[in-house]
Amino acid sequence: MIGLIFTIKPIGALCQSFSTIAWGTAKVQLAPTHEVHGEVVNGKLYIFGGYDIEKKPAYTPTKRSYVYDPVANIWAPIANLPHTPNGPGFGGVTHEGLTTDGTNIYIAGGYTSNSDGTSQLFGTKQVWKYNVASDTYTALPDLPEELAAGQLRYLNGKIHYFAGANLARTDIGIHYALDLNNLSAGWKSLAAPLNPVNHPGSAVYQGKLYLIGGAHEQDENTVTQKTVEVYDPNTNVWTMVADMPVARDHISSGVVVFGDRILVLGGEKSHNVQSDLVSAYSPATNTWTELTSLPEGKSAGVAAVLDGIIYYTGGNSSNVNHKGVPQGVILSSQPNLPVNSIDSLRSVGSFKKPILYPNPLKTKFNIRFPYSYSGNFSFEIINQNGITYNMGKIRIERGGQNVSFDISKLSLAGGVYFLKIKSNLKNEELKFIIK
Repeated sequence: MIGLIFTIKPIGALCQSFSTIAWGTAKVQLAPTHEVHGEVVNGKLYIFGGYDIEKKPAYTPTKRSYVYDPVANIWAPIANLPHTPNGPGFGGVTHEGLTTDGTNIYIAGGYTSNSDGTSQLFGTKQVWKYNVASDTYTALPDLPEELAAGQLRYLNGKIHYFAGANLARTDIGIHYALDLNNLSAGWKSLAAPLNPVNHPGSAVYQGKLYLIGGAHEQDENTVTQKTVEVYDPNTNVWTMVADMPVARDHISSGVVVFGDRILVLGGEKSHNVQSDLVSAYSPATNTWTELTSLPEGKSAGVAAVLDGIIYYTGGNSSNVNHKGVPQGVILSSQPNLPVNSIDSLRSVGSFKKPILYPNPLKTKFNIRFPYSYSGNFSFEIINQNGITYNMGKIRIERGGQNVSFDISKLSLAGGVYFLKIKSNLKNEELKFIIK
Protein backbone atom coordinates (compact mmCIF):
# COMPACT_ATOMS: atom_id res chain seq x y z
CA MET A 1 0.00 0.00 0.00
CA ILE A 2 1.31 3.45 -0.90
CA GLY A 3 1.77 5.78 2.07
CA LEU A 4 -1.20 8.13 2.24
CA ILE A 5 -2.83 10.40 4.80
CA PHE A 6 -6.39 9.56 5.86
CA THR A 7 -8.66 11.70 8.00
CA ILE A 8 -12.12 10.45 8.96
CA LYS A 9 -14.80 12.82 10.22
CA PRO A 10 -18.50 12.27 10.97
CA ILE A 11 -20.79 13.69 8.36
CA GLY A 12 -22.39 15.90 10.98
CA ALA A 13 -19.23 17.99 11.01
CA LEU A 14 -20.08 18.92 7.44
CA CYS A 15 -23.68 19.99 8.00
CA GLN A 16 -25.54 22.45 10.14
CA SER A 17 -26.48 21.30 13.63
CA PHE A 18 -30.24 21.17 13.90
CA SER A 19 -32.59 21.53 16.85
CA THR A 20 -35.91 21.23 15.05
CA ILE A 21 -37.45 18.00 13.75
CA ALA A 22 -40.68 17.91 11.72
CA TRP A 23 -42.48 14.77 12.86
CA GLY A 24 -44.92 12.78 10.79
CA THR A 25 -45.62 9.09 10.29
CA ALA A 26 -44.57 6.37 7.87
CA LYS A 27 -46.09 2.94 7.18
CA VAL A 28 -47.20 1.26 10.41
CA GLN A 29 -45.66 -2.03 11.51
CA LEU A 30 -47.45 -5.25 10.60
CA ALA A 31 -48.09 -5.93 14.29
CA PRO A 32 -47.87 -3.85 17.49
CA THR A 33 -44.63 -4.29 19.43
CA HIS A 34 -43.15 -3.65 22.87
CA GLU A 35 -39.60 -4.21 24.18
CA VAL A 36 -38.62 -4.66 20.54
CA HIS A 37 -35.09 -4.16 19.23
CA GLY A 38 -33.73 -3.27 15.81
CA GLU A 39 -30.72 -2.44 13.64
CA VAL A 40 -30.10 -0.89 10.22
CA VAL A 41 -28.28 -2.79 7.45
CA ASN A 42 -27.94 -1.52 3.88
CA GLY A 43 -30.53 1.20 4.34
CA LYS A 44 -33.24 -1.05 5.79
CA LEU A 45 -34.45 -1.44 9.38
CA TYR A 46 -34.67 -4.94 10.86
CA ILE A 47 -36.66 -5.45 14.08
CA PHE A 48 -36.75 -8.60 16.19
CA GLY A 49 -39.08 -10.13 18.75
CA GLY A 50 -40.44 -8.19 21.68
CA TYR A 51 -43.55 -9.17 23.58
CA ASP A 52 -46.40 -11.03 21.89
CA ILE A 53 -49.17 -8.44 22.13
CA GLU A 54 -51.73 -11.08 21.17
CA LYS A 55 -51.07 -12.86 24.48
CA LYS A 56 -51.58 -9.87 26.79
CA PRO A 57 -51.88 -9.59 29.75
CA ALA A 58 -49.30 -12.38 29.85
CA TYR A 59 -45.73 -11.27 29.21
CA THR A 60 -44.56 -13.76 26.58
CA PRO A 61 -41.91 -13.12 23.90
CA THR A 62 -42.66 -13.47 20.21
CA LYS A 63 -40.42 -14.89 17.51
CA ARG A 64 -41.92 -12.68 14.79
CA SER A 65 -39.44 -10.33 13.07
CA TYR A 66 -39.71 -7.81 10.25
CA VAL A 67 -37.81 -5.56 7.86
CA TYR A 68 -38.77 -2.02 6.87
CA ASP A 69 -37.80 -0.53 3.50
CA PRO A 70 -38.02 3.28 3.72
CA VAL A 71 -37.81 3.75 -0.04
CA ALA A 72 -40.82 1.54 -0.75
CA ASN A 73 -42.33 2.43 2.66
CA ILE A 74 -43.29 -1.19 3.33
CA TRP A 75 -42.78 -3.78 6.08
CA ALA A 76 -42.23 -7.46 5.35
CA PRO A 77 -41.80 -10.52 7.59
CA ILE A 78 -38.37 -12.16 7.87
CA ALA A 79 -37.41 -15.53 9.34
CA ASN A 80 -38.69 -16.19 12.84
CA LEU A 81 -36.23 -15.99 15.71
CA PRO A 82 -34.65 -19.39 16.55
CA HIS A 83 -34.47 -19.06 20.34
CA THR A 84 -35.40 -21.96 22.54
CA PRO A 85 -37.74 -22.91 24.13
CA ASN A 86 -40.06 -22.62 21.16
CA GLY A 87 -43.01 -24.35 19.59
CA PRO A 88 -46.12 -23.67 17.50
CA GLY A 89 -47.13 -20.10 18.24
CA PHE A 90 -44.42 -19.29 20.77
CA GLY A 91 -40.69 -18.69 21.13
CA GLY A 92 -38.45 -15.75 20.37
CA VAL A 93 -36.87 -13.21 22.69
CA THR A 94 -37.18 -9.75 24.18
CA HIS A 95 -34.77 -7.60 26.25
CA GLU A 96 -31.94 -8.89 24.07
CA GLY A 97 -28.73 -7.14 23.11
CA LEU A 98 -28.63 -6.36 19.39
CA THR A 99 -25.92 -4.99 17.10
CA THR A 100 -24.63 -5.10 13.53
CA ASP A 101 -21.27 -5.17 11.80
CA GLY A 102 -22.83 -3.56 8.74
CA THR A 103 -23.43 -6.91 7.05
CA ASN A 104 -25.11 -9.18 9.61
CA ILE A 105 -26.98 -8.68 12.89
CA TYR A 106 -26.05 -10.22 16.25
CA ILE A 107 -28.43 -11.10 19.09
CA ALA A 108 -27.27 -11.96 22.62
CA GLY A 109 -29.07 -12.67 25.89
CA GLY A 110 -32.63 -11.59 26.63
CA TYR A 111 -35.90 -12.90 28.02
CA THR A 112 -36.98 -16.11 26.29
CA SER A 113 -40.25 -18.00 26.47
CA ASN A 114 -40.90 -20.66 29.06
CA SER A 115 -41.43 -24.25 27.93
CA ASP A 116 -45.11 -23.90 26.99
CA GLY A 117 -45.26 -20.31 25.77
CA THR A 118 -47.29 -18.95 28.67
CA SER A 119 -44.62 -16.82 30.37
CA GLN A 120 -40.96 -15.77 30.18
CA LEU A 121 -37.53 -16.62 31.53
CA PHE A 122 -35.50 -13.62 32.72
CA GLY A 123 -32.25 -14.42 30.97
CA THR A 124 -30.49 -16.67 28.47
CA LYS A 125 -26.96 -17.51 27.35
CA GLN A 126 -28.04 -17.83 23.73
CA VAL A 127 -26.22 -15.83 21.03
CA TRP A 128 -27.29 -15.81 17.39
CA LYS A 129 -26.18 -14.22 14.13
CA TYR A 130 -28.88 -13.19 11.69
CA ASN A 131 -27.48 -13.57 8.18
CA VAL A 132 -29.19 -10.72 6.33
CA ALA A 133 -28.44 -11.91 2.80
CA SER A 134 -29.80 -15.45 3.35
CA ASP A 135 -32.49 -14.65 5.95
CA THR A 136 -31.14 -17.38 8.25
CA TYR A 137 -29.72 -17.66 11.76
CA THR A 138 -26.44 -19.16 12.95
CA ALA A 139 -25.71 -20.09 16.58
CA LEU A 140 -22.63 -18.47 18.13
CA PRO A 141 -20.83 -19.30 21.41
CA ASP A 142 -23.02 -18.86 24.48
CA LEU A 143 -22.60 -15.97 26.88
CA PRO A 144 -20.81 -16.97 30.12
CA GLU A 145 -24.08 -16.59 32.08
CA GLU A 146 -27.80 -15.95 31.61
CA LEU A 147 -28.18 -12.25 30.90
CA ALA A 148 -30.80 -9.76 29.75
CA ALA A 149 -31.67 -6.05 29.61
CA GLY A 150 -28.07 -5.17 28.70
CA GLN A 151 -26.39 -3.82 25.59
CA LEU A 152 -24.57 -5.42 22.66
CA ARG A 153 -22.31 -3.39 20.38
CA TYR A 154 -19.94 -4.23 17.52
CA LEU A 155 -16.51 -2.61 17.71
CA ASN A 156 -13.30 -3.50 15.87
CA GLY A 157 -14.23 -7.06 14.93
CA LYS A 158 -15.72 -7.93 18.32
CA ILE A 159 -19.19 -7.87 19.83
CA HIS A 160 -19.33 -6.46 23.35
CA TYR A 161 -22.06 -7.34 25.85
CA PHE A 162 -22.19 -5.00 28.85
CA ALA A 163 -24.52 -3.91 31.67
CA GLY A 164 -27.93 -5.50 32.26
CA ALA A 165 -29.22 -7.99 34.78
CA ASN A 166 -28.86 -11.69 35.59
CA LEU A 167 -31.48 -14.44 35.77
CA ALA A 168 -32.57 -13.16 39.20
CA ARG A 169 -33.10 -9.67 37.66
CA THR A 170 -30.26 -8.26 39.75
CA ASP A 171 -28.18 -5.48 38.19
CA ILE A 172 -24.67 -6.69 37.44
CA GLY A 173 -21.47 -4.99 36.40
CA ILE A 174 -20.21 -7.15 33.55
CA HIS A 175 -18.53 -6.64 30.19
CA TYR A 176 -17.80 -9.54 27.85
CA ALA A 177 -16.40 -9.50 24.31
CA LEU A 178 -16.44 -12.13 21.57
CA ASP A 179 -13.90 -11.94 18.74
CA LEU A 180 -15.84 -12.75 15.58
CA ASN A 181 -12.60 -13.85 13.93
CA ASN A 182 -11.77 -16.26 16.76
CA LEU A 183 -15.05 -17.78 17.93
CA SER A 184 -13.34 -20.79 19.49
CA ALA A 185 -11.78 -18.50 22.11
CA GLY A 186 -15.25 -17.71 23.46
CA TRP A 187 -16.27 -14.65 25.44
CA LYS A 188 -13.56 -12.76 27.33
CA SER A 189 -14.13 -10.59 30.39
CA LEU A 190 -13.22 -6.89 30.14
CA ALA A 191 -13.51 -3.88 32.43
CA ALA A 192 -17.07 -3.50 33.71
CA PRO A 193 -19.01 -0.23 33.51
CA LEU A 194 -18.74 2.04 36.53
CA ASN A 195 -22.50 2.17 37.12
CA PRO A 196 -24.25 -1.22 36.82
CA VAL A 197 -27.62 -0.57 35.16
CA ASN A 198 -30.41 -2.41 33.38
CA HIS A 199 -32.42 -1.21 30.35
CA PRO A 200 -29.77 1.36 29.26
CA GLY A 201 -28.98 2.58 25.76
CA SER A 202 -25.63 2.65 24.01
CA ALA A 203 -23.79 3.74 20.89
CA VAL A 204 -20.46 3.38 19.11
CA TYR A 205 -18.84 6.67 18.17
CA GLN A 206 -15.31 7.22 16.86
CA GLY A 207 -14.04 3.86 18.11
CA LYS A 208 -15.49 4.03 21.63
CA LEU A 209 -18.52 2.57 23.41
CA TYR A 210 -21.02 4.89 25.06
CA LEU A 211 -23.30 3.56 27.84
CA ILE A 212 -26.26 5.85 28.48
CA GLY A 213 -28.86 5.95 31.23
CA GLY A 214 -30.65 2.82 32.41
CA ALA A 215 -31.96 1.99 35.87
CA HIS A 216 -31.22 0.43 39.21
CA GLU A 217 -33.69 -2.34 40.09
CA GLN A 218 -36.87 -2.93 38.10
CA ASP A 219 -40.64 -2.42 37.91
CA GLU A 220 -42.06 -0.56 40.94
CA ASN A 221 -38.58 -0.33 42.51
CA THR A 222 -37.01 1.30 39.45
CA VAL A 223 -34.65 4.23 39.98
CA THR A 224 -33.76 5.66 36.58
CA GLN A 225 -30.21 6.84 35.95
CA LYS A 226 -28.78 9.77 33.99
CA THR A 227 -25.14 8.69 33.91
CA VAL A 228 -23.15 8.44 30.67
CA GLU A 229 -19.84 6.62 30.46
CA VAL A 230 -17.37 5.94 27.66
CA TYR A 231 -15.26 2.83 27.11
CA ASP A 232 -11.89 3.08 25.37
CA PRO A 233 -10.88 -0.35 23.98
CA ASN A 234 -7.26 0.75 23.77
CA THR A 235 -6.99 1.25 27.54
CA ASN A 236 -9.81 -1.03 28.74
CA VAL A 237 -11.11 1.86 30.86
CA TRP A 238 -14.57 3.39 31.38
CA THR A 239 -14.82 7.14 32.02
CA MET A 240 -17.80 9.19 33.16
CA VAL A 241 -18.86 12.13 30.96
CA ALA A 242 -21.73 14.64 31.18
CA ASP A 243 -24.98 13.24 32.56
CA MET A 244 -28.17 13.20 30.53
CA PRO A 245 -30.38 16.15 31.53
CA VAL A 246 -33.23 13.76 32.45
CA ALA A 247 -32.73 10.22 33.74
CA ARG A 248 -34.28 7.53 31.55
CA ASP A 249 -34.34 3.79 31.03
CA HIS A 250 -36.06 1.55 28.46
CA ILE A 251 -33.87 3.10 25.74
CA SER A 252 -32.22 -0.20 24.80
CA SER A 253 -32.89 0.38 21.09
CA GLY A 254 -33.65 4.09 21.37
CA VAL A 255 -30.16 5.54 20.85
CA VAL A 256 -28.72 6.45 17.43
CA VAL A 257 -25.73 8.29 16.03
CA PHE A 258 -26.64 11.21 13.79
CA GLY A 259 -23.60 12.97 12.35
CA ASP A 260 -21.41 14.17 15.21
CA ARG A 261 -24.05 13.70 17.92
CA ILE A 262 -25.63 10.81 19.78
CA LEU A 263 -29.42 11.03 20.02
CA VAL A 264 -31.53 9.49 22.79
CA LEU A 265 -35.20 9.15 21.90
CA GLY A 266 -37.99 8.51 24.39
CA GLY A 267 -37.58 6.12 27.31
CA GLU A 268 -39.13 5.93 30.76
CA LYS A 269 -38.48 8.65 33.35
CA SER A 270 -39.83 6.32 36.05
CA HIS A 271 -41.75 3.05 36.07
CA ASN A 272 -44.34 3.17 33.24
CA VAL A 273 -43.92 6.95 32.79
CA GLN A 274 -42.95 7.46 29.14
CA SER A 275 -40.83 10.34 27.88
CA ASP A 276 -41.19 12.26 24.62
CA LEU A 277 -37.71 13.80 24.88
CA VAL A 278 -35.19 13.73 22.03
CA SER A 279 -31.83 14.58 23.58
CA ALA A 280 -28.62 15.14 21.62
CA TYR A 281 -25.16 14.57 23.12
CA SER A 282 -22.06 16.09 21.53
CA PRO A 283 -18.91 14.11 22.39
CA ALA A 284 -16.79 16.97 21.05
CA THR A 285 -18.12 19.47 23.59
CA ASN A 286 -19.42 17.02 26.23
CA THR A 287 -22.77 18.82 26.24
CA TRP A 288 -26.44 17.98 25.78
CA THR A 289 -29.09 19.76 23.70
CA GLU A 290 -32.83 19.09 23.63
CA LEU A 291 -34.35 18.71 20.15
CA THR A 292 -37.99 18.74 19.08
CA SER A 293 -39.83 16.15 21.17
CA LEU A 294 -41.50 13.05 19.83
CA PRO A 295 -45.23 13.47 19.10
CA GLU A 296 -45.98 11.30 22.16
CA GLY A 297 -44.22 9.67 25.05
CA LYS A 298 -42.55 6.46 23.88
CA SER A 299 -40.38 3.73 25.36
CA ALA A 300 -39.07 0.27 24.48
CA GLY A 301 -39.34 0.91 20.74
CA VAL A 302 -36.71 1.23 18.02
CA ALA A 303 -34.98 4.40 16.85
CA ALA A 304 -33.14 4.50 13.53
CA VAL A 305 -31.60 6.89 11.03
CA LEU A 306 -32.36 6.01 7.42
CA ASP A 307 -30.93 8.31 4.74
CA GLY A 308 -30.92 11.30 7.06
CA ILE A 309 -34.46 10.74 8.37
CA ILE A 310 -35.07 9.83 12.02
CA TYR A 311 -37.54 7.05 12.81
CA TYR A 312 -39.03 5.83 16.07
CA THR A 313 -41.15 2.74 15.59
CA GLY A 314 -43.19 0.53 17.91
CA GLY A 315 -42.93 0.31 21.67
CA ASN A 316 -45.72 0.50 24.27
CA SER A 317 -47.76 -2.11 22.35
CA SER A 318 -48.01 0.21 19.34
CA ASN A 319 -47.42 -0.25 15.62
CA VAL A 320 -46.99 3.48 14.90
CA ASN A 321 -43.90 4.38 12.89
CA HIS A 322 -42.90 7.99 13.63
CA LYS A 323 -40.81 9.73 10.97
CA GLY A 324 -38.82 12.88 11.76
CA VAL A 325 -37.21 15.16 9.18
CA PRO A 326 -34.43 17.38 10.61
CA GLN A 327 -34.99 21.01 9.67
CA GLY A 328 -32.25 23.35 8.45
CA VAL A 329 -29.76 20.61 7.55
CA ILE A 330 -27.80 21.63 4.45
CA LEU A 331 -25.47 18.87 3.38
CA SER A 332 -23.89 20.73 0.45
CA SER A 333 -23.09 24.01 2.18
CA GLN A 334 -19.52 23.25 3.21
CA PRO A 335 -16.65 25.16 1.55
CA ASN A 336 -15.14 23.79 -1.68
CA LEU A 337 -18.20 21.71 -2.48
CA PRO A 338 -19.92 23.24 -5.51
CA VAL A 339 -23.12 21.71 -6.77
CA ASN A 340 -21.39 20.31 -9.87
CA SER A 341 -18.97 18.27 -7.71
CA ILE A 342 -21.49 15.46 -7.31
CA ASP A 343 -20.34 12.81 -9.74
CA SER A 344 -22.60 10.65 -11.81
CA LEU A 345 -22.22 7.18 -10.36
CA ARG A 346 -22.12 3.73 -11.89
CA SER A 347 -23.74 1.80 -9.06
CA VAL A 348 -23.60 -1.90 -8.31
CA GLY A 349 -25.91 -3.30 -5.61
CA SER A 350 -27.36 -0.90 -3.03
CA PHE A 351 -24.52 1.63 -2.84
CA LYS A 352 -26.03 5.11 -2.38
CA LYS A 353 -24.24 8.07 -3.91
CA PRO A 354 -21.16 9.17 -2.02
CA ILE A 355 -19.75 12.55 -3.01
CA LEU A 356 -16.15 13.19 -4.05
CA TYR A 357 -15.04 16.80 -3.67
CA PRO A 358 -13.48 19.11 -4.70
CA ASN A 359 -13.51 17.99 -8.29
CA PRO A 360 -11.33 18.88 -10.20
CA LEU A 361 -8.61 18.61 -7.54
CA LYS A 362 -4.85 18.87 -7.03
CA THR A 363 -3.47 16.58 -4.31
CA LYS A 364 -6.27 16.37 -1.74
CA PHE A 365 -9.91 15.34 -1.85
CA ASN A 366 -12.75 14.17 0.38
CA ILE A 367 -15.47 11.56 0.14
CA ARG A 368 -18.73 12.08 1.96
CA PHE A 369 -20.74 8.93 2.69
CA PRO A 370 -24.49 8.52 3.27
CA TYR A 371 -25.83 7.98 6.78
CA SER A 372 -26.52 4.27 6.34
CA TYR A 373 -23.07 3.50 4.87
CA SER A 374 -20.95 1.16 7.02
CA GLY A 375 -18.43 -1.64 6.77
CA ASN A 376 -14.83 -2.31 5.76
CA PHE A 377 -13.94 -0.74 2.40
CA SER A 378 -10.86 -0.69 0.19
CA PHE A 379 -9.89 2.22 -2.05
CA GLU A 380 -8.00 2.21 -5.37
CA ILE A 381 -7.14 4.92 -7.87
CA ILE A 382 -6.97 3.84 -11.52
CA ASN A 383 -5.62 5.99 -14.38
CA GLN A 384 -6.73 5.82 -17.98
CA ASN A 385 -3.94 3.36 -18.80
CA GLY A 386 -5.29 0.90 -16.23
CA ILE A 387 -2.49 1.44 -13.68
CA THR A 388 -3.85 0.88 -10.17
CA TYR A 389 -2.73 2.60 -6.97
CA ASN A 390 -3.77 0.68 -3.85
CA MET A 391 -4.83 3.10 -1.14
CA GLY A 392 -5.63 0.64 1.64
CA LYS A 393 -8.72 -0.18 3.70
CA ILE A 394 -10.81 1.88 6.08
CA ARG A 395 -13.62 1.00 8.47
CA ILE A 396 -16.61 3.29 7.92
CA GLU A 397 -19.08 3.46 10.81
CA ARG A 398 -22.79 3.95 10.25
CA GLY A 399 -24.00 7.48 10.90
CA GLY A 400 -22.16 9.17 8.05
CA GLN A 401 -18.48 9.95 7.75
CA ASN A 402 -16.20 12.14 5.68
CA VAL A 403 -12.87 10.62 4.57
CA SER A 404 -10.08 12.96 3.48
CA PHE A 405 -7.27 11.76 1.21
CA ASP A 406 -3.83 13.28 0.60
CA ILE A 407 -2.38 11.77 -2.59
CA SER A 408 0.56 14.14 -2.98
CA LYS A 409 3.05 11.26 -2.62
CA LEU A 410 1.64 9.59 -5.75
CA SER A 411 2.85 12.48 -7.96
CA LEU A 412 -0.02 11.89 -10.38
CA ALA A 413 -0.08 13.81 -13.67
CA GLY A 414 -3.08 15.88 -14.63
CA GLY A 415 -5.92 13.98 -16.26
CA VAL A 416 -8.94 11.77 -15.66
CA TYR A 417 -8.90 9.10 -12.93
CA PHE A 418 -11.32 6.71 -11.28
CA LEU A 419 -11.64 5.97 -7.56
CA LYS A 420 -12.84 2.44 -6.84
CA ILE A 421 -14.53 1.78 -3.49
CA LYS A 422 -15.06 -1.91 -2.74
CA SER A 423 -16.36 -4.24 -0.04
CA ASN A 424 -17.77 -7.75 -0.08
CA LEU A 425 -21.22 -6.32 -0.84
CA LYS A 426 -20.59 -3.13 -2.80
CA ASN A 427 -18.50 -1.97 -5.73
CA GLU A 428 -18.53 1.70 -6.71
CA GLU A 429 -16.53 3.86 -9.10
CA LEU A 430 -16.18 7.66 -8.96
CA LYS A 431 -14.66 9.72 -11.77
CA PHE A 432 -12.44 12.69 -10.89
CA ILE A 433 -10.00 15.06 -12.57
CA ILE A 434 -6.55 16.14 -11.40
CA LYS A 435 -5.66 19.64 -12.55
